[in-house]
Amino acid sequence: MNRYIFFMFILTVLLAGVRQQAKAQASPVAGLVQVQGFTLRKDSLTPAPYVTVTNLRSRFGTISADNGYFTLQAQRGDTLEFSAVNLQPAVFVVPAYYPSARLAIRAVLTTRTYQLDEVVVRPYTEKQFKKDLLALQLPDDEPDLQLPAIPRLATPSAVAQSGLGVGVTIGGPLTALYDRFSREAKSRRRLAAIMAADQRKKMYNAKLNRDFVARVTGLAGTELEDFIQHCKLDENFVIEANEYEVAVALRQCLQDFRKGRN
Repeated sequence: MNRYIFFMFILTVLLAGVRQQAKAQASPVAGLVQVQGFTLRKDSLTPAPYVTVTNLRSRFGTISADNGYFTLQAQRGDTLEFSAVNLQPAVFVVPAYYPSARLAIRAVLTTRTYQLDEVVVRPYTEKQFKKDLLALQLPDDEPDLQLPAIPRLATPSAVAQSGLGVGVTIGGPLTALYDRFSREAKSRRRLAAIMAADQRKKMYNAKLNRDFVARVTGLAGTELEDFIQHCKLDENFVIEANEYEVAVALRQCLQDFRKGRN
């Protein structure tokens, strides 16, 4: 009888432990997870650099380094999207019940193949070109350009009657000197320079704004402010480069920023 009671006591304790463990696993874990890993090509398992990793919930993200390494913070249950120009996009969902604060993964991506239309290249002689040009059927309707009216020049008789003397001004060295050194001409050039600089500044801020820097670097708060003060990309580069090139430059600047803080 005593053995039976002891056996039932042990069984009750074990069942209570299993029930408690199952209850803990069924509840999502709060807090952020530091997701880190490597992006790889599926066909060769070699690193896939410069892959954009985006958190679809927060819209923050990062770009993998030359060796494919990446790291960013996410909440449990978030969906991470991996995308690149030459790779098929892929997604990864952070487990909602993952117990640890760090998660290491490998994102294996498939190479994307683009199907281009067939292009047939044939030789085109000058004789054939002239023939086709003359045979080209152009519309007979004249385009309505709506050009502004050109003011009429004063005739010599009208000038003589008005007593103003010469009625047509011909540009020459004196006109060029006036445009070069007069106060009005200098003001026009100064205004044009200010407007051009303002336009370049708007283009710079449109391509390199706070939201874009945060999305590429994954930084926030004071750390983001310090990085913006640290990373000063050349204005000409930002204006002439595309979004991908600017993102790569920010990623390289982020590496220098983190080295300086260590």
